[in-house]
Amino acid sequence: MEPITHTQEVILTTLRLPRVVTALLVGGALGLCGTVMQSTTGNVMASPFTTGISSAAGLGAAIGILFHPFGVGEQSVILCAFSVALVNAGVVYGLTAAKRLNAGGMILVGVALNFLFGSANSLLQYAASEDQLAQIVHWSFGSLTGVTWPQIFILTLCLLIAFAVFMRLAWSFNLMASGGDESARALGVNAGAVRVGGGVLVTLVAAVTISFVGVIGFVGIVAPHVARMLIGSEHRCLLPASVLIGALLVLAADSIGRTILSPTVLPVGIVLSVIGAPLFLYLILSQRRGRVY
Repeated sequence: MEPITHTQEVILTTLRLPRVVTALLVGGALGLCGTVMQSTTGNVMASPFTTGISSAAGLGAAIGILFHPFGVGEQSVILCAFSVALVNAGVVYGLTAAKRLNAGGMILVGVALNFLFGSANSLLQYAASEDQLAQIVHWSFGSLTGVTWPQIFILTLCLLIAFAVFMRLAWSFNLMASGGDESARALGVNAGAVRVGGGVLVTLVAAVTISFVGVIGFVGIVAPHVARMLIGSEHRCLLPASVLIGALLVLAADSIGRTILSPTVLPVGIVLSVIGAPLFLYLILSQRRGRVY
């Protein structure tokens, strides 16, 4: 077998390999965050984007593309998307802690902010030029193109820290998911603190992920359900299984997007929506005794 050329080596190390690693990290992070959100809210339809973070990041990206507050270029878009996502998290979890809202109240705050940020984003798109509008829309599709090794290092660090923290809270998640807040409190778990603390960490991980690759939906909903169907609801097994399934889903979707209309590359967010929507409908229609398995 002939050795690879310098050009092939450059393509492998700067294009192919970063894309594969990014797909695995993004899918794993969103699968993990989705499982935690579903457990802490007691809502099997929850996802990392339930609190409105995707609309907030989209608004931030639009601000970065139109106004360049951090300078011109991709880094400005990333910083703007991350910053507005943090503002969203501060409002949601600040109100949740200050007003001692339960899971339903927290979700309603997230829904309200989702509409607010979405409307603001639409207003900016209305005022954007054709080129700026194309950039905003392309960002919203979600794409693994152009992620660098320093960004991959940040994604890896976020995923490892979140995974370690959530595994330590696996018993608390079991109680909150199975018996609700009252049962968890009766056994010594501060459900409100776990929900706010876990939600803040979920938001940080999801914000970093979205900032780098755009909005990639369905993974945070579908991966936990597939994991439950395969191994059950014990979080010491469910959390790593959700990471693995989420990683494989994004990697498979990206592979399909790169090959189905080659040489045209479909953004992974579009492919996941096409795959995820029918799978999501199946999960809803297969609902049994009030839960989706």
